[in-house]
Amino acid sequence: MTYWILTLTVLIAGFLTGFSIGIFILPIGVALLLLGPVRHRPRLFWPIMIGVVGFQIGYLLFVPLTCTVTATIPGGVNEMTCTSILGPGYRAQGTAPPPTDVALLVGGLVGAGAAVATLALLTVSGRHNDRA
Repeated sequence: MTYWILTLTVLIAGFLTGFSIGIFILPIGVALLLLGPVRHRPRLFWPIMIGVVGFQIGYLLFVPLTCTVTATIPGGVNEMTCTSILGPGYRAQGTAPPPTDVALLVGGLVGAGAAVATLALLTVSGRHNDRA
């Protein structure tokens, strides 16, 4: 019962704060909801959960978070500069939204790496526990 209360709390928090940090909390709540039936199988539950969290962290570190547009004289072209926490800066003319493809790629790689590392760790620790 505690698991479902935690899942509901994370989902509600993600939904209520959806326009700020909730966009990163809501997928974790959805993963908890979908993985609920297999939560007692650690080799299935934890790699997926850690993969979702890893994706969120990788994406958050590389997505452009702040953008500044410099104004020009009427009829001129504006210049937009965006920065992220760790990723490359983005500079373009106009006010088109910055690309998020680098952040998606890094998030996917971090999530996949975290999931594989978690599965390997659980597999190795399971083998050591069987020998004891």
